[in-house]
Formats: sequence, C-alpha cells, structure tokens
Amino acid sequence: MGAALGRAAGAGRSSHQNAGAELNPSWEHVLFTACHNKHLQLKPPSRRLHSWTDDWKAILDSKRLPPGRAT
Repeated sequence: MGAALGRAAGAGRSSHQNAGAELNPSWEHVLFTACHNKHLQLKPPSRRLHSWTDDWKAILDSKRLPPGRAT
C-alpha cells in the first residue's frame, strides 16, 4: 500500500498526457512495507514506512509549504 502526499495527482494535467502520469508530480509516493513488497529496493529519493511507529508526521511536515507560501 502506498500513500500519495501533496496536491491531487491530476491537478494541472493537460488533456494530451497519459492518464495518471505527470512529468513533474507535486506529490510523493511513500511505500508502506507489506509482505508483498518488502523485497523491493527503492531508489532515492523514494521513502518507505516500515510501520506506523515510523515518523510519518515528519514526511508530511517535509511536504508543507512555509507560512505565507501557500498556493
């Protein structure tokens, strides 16, 4: 199971792009470890949560814009 963090994946997509694909996505896929994906090796900057005791709040905080920079 993964989690998309940030703005909606389809935001700003033009009609000629493939559905579900963005050249420069504004979101980040974070992999949550499960029995079917624990063997996968992630390439940086991809991130993985091994359990809910991992610091998932830090991942969310890293995606927030500084005050006064909201869109």
